[in-house]
Amino acid sequence: MVVLYSTIAIIIAILSFWGISSYYFDKMIRRETEQFTHPQKVDSLKLFDHGTLSTLPPPVRRYLRNAIPDGYPLIQSVELTHNGYFRTDPGKDWWPIYGEEYFRTRQPAYLWIGTVFPYRWLWIKARDKYSDGHAEVWVRLYSSLTIQKNNGTKVDQSALLRFAGEMPWFPTAFANSDYLRWEAIDEHSARAILTDHNREVSVIYYFNDKNEIVRFYTKDRYLDQEKHDYTGYYRKYQEINGIRIPTEVEVQWNLQKGDFSYARFKITNIIYNNFGNKAAVALPAVTIP
Repeated sequence: MVVLYSTIAIIIAILSFWGISSYYFDKMIRRETEQFTHPQKVDSLKLFDHGTLSTLPPPVRRYLRNAIPDGYPLIQSVELTHNGYFRTDPGKDWWPIYGEEYFRTRQPAYLWIGTVFPYRWLWIKARDKYSDGHAEVWVRLYSSLTIQKNNGTKVDQSALLRFAGEMPWFPTAFANSDYLRWEAIDEHSARAILTDHNREVSVIYYFNDKNEIVRFYTKDRYLDQEKHDYTGYYRKYQEINGIRIPTEVEVQWNLQKGDFSYARFKITNIIYNNFGNKAAVALPAVTIP
């Protein structure tokens, strides 16, 4: 009987620990989301001006003219949701994933919360954030048991590259010379150099004959403490709130042993300028079929 009571006490203690730990992790995420989406101070309403694009490489100019109408409100904040699939190793099963993500575009910043379901009864929650030049990735089983928690300069650099890879969802940022400069390559590609808090990364964007970004590539992203080639693919462009954006993205590591595709996301809902920016034009949420 003593053994039984001891076992019950241990089980109760474990369940209590998991419950409390999960509560505080989810509470932290809610607090971070509230802080990240708190209204920004914006000086004045700014509109996209095609007249400012003359110094950009030709494929970038054509892309921006195709994607954004002249006089369109600059996108200063983004909220989106997505579904898709994720896997941890080549040859492993694809797991369903659902996520929400928030961006600020005056300077690179994002907050992403995703939940992966390896099985119906098993879920893993992740929080990935980048702001003020610093990033942190935190992954927990049932929001309770830490599986991974990474930060540091290599994580910061990889996070800035994630921001670069997701910029086609808010394309007015491509004309932001405060942190982005361009170098011409040829008629279907151009190099973008992003600088944030004394950190510089380089990305090559590739454009098709429809003047859409279809691929990006970098050598600057880290995997397991080492730089590896990294590629993203953009698909299924749609006109959303008056601009053309890709609604699907797939990313892969280009390793010596072969390409490893690990994430496929599909945007399900997106809204711009909804962080309470009084000088920004809020655009309605759009559900994407």
